[in-house]
Amino acid sequence: MDDIMYDMMASIYEIPEWNGVKEVSFKGYPAYVIDYIRGSVTTEGSDVHVYNMSVSTDSYDWNIIFAAREKNIDKWIPSFIEFGESFEFSEGKPTISTSHSTSDVKQFKIKGTDQSFYWYASPTWTTEYTEGIRCESFYDERDTTDGYISINIMTIDLEDYATNKYGKLGFLMGMQQQVGYSMTEALTNLDWTVKQNEIDFDNLTYTYRYSYSVLGYDIEGLMIYSFSGSTAIAYSSEWDIGYPDTNLIVEAYLDEISL
Repeated sequence: MDDIMYDMMASIYEIPEWNGVKEVSFKGYPAYVIDYIRGSVTTEGSDVHVYNMSVSTDSYDWNIIFAAREKNIDKWIPSFIEFGESFEFSEGKPTISTSHSTSDVKQFKIKGTDQSFYWYASPTWTTEYTEGIRCESFYDERDTTDGYISINIMTIDLEDYATNKYGKLGFLMGMQQQVGYSMTEALTNLDWTVKQNEIDFDNLTYTYRYSYSVLGYDIEGLMIYSFSGSTAIAYSSEWDIGYPDTNLIVEAYLDEISL
């Protein structure tokens, strides 16, 4: 199990530290904890410490994730412990939804831009500065009986760097080179396909579409970079092939920026 989980996590993230899979007991139920540090998906050099616990109870399988930036982990561990001690499982006959309500997906503004995106819950934005450049980011994921989907949005204030079309094209060409290299490194050992890797010079967008298979799961992915004024917007998502709300989330965003 340790080897399988490491291979899966390392196919998605940079893993500077792997502490393995540990068998534990939580609230009297058998559980496994995956303990590792992964590279940040938003800020270089800001690693995230993750404790991913899977618990099997009488009625459900639970997945509980504690995560915090490694530099702040000591501050958050007491909160993790307090939550664990106060946590109570709800038991009963599982109810499996056979349909998906489209009303769950709502429209939200991307902070500081004229763009909108589509998701299930209101975003909480994180502000960071990288080499003096202001970045706002939001990440969330959803894993239900309908399947899995994640979303990651980052805005990058390029007011001093991308004031005209040529500056923006330079940024997009730089991202094309960086994304191509990063994805090749991340997915090189998987069965993966690049479906689109191109810059639209008229609309100033860069699109990278891909798919891969891992541990029996077939995944689709999208990265798209665009602009709102001098602010670059990096939008990415991964989802199970056949996920029912893809058109309401991913395709709806693509329609949004093509208007």
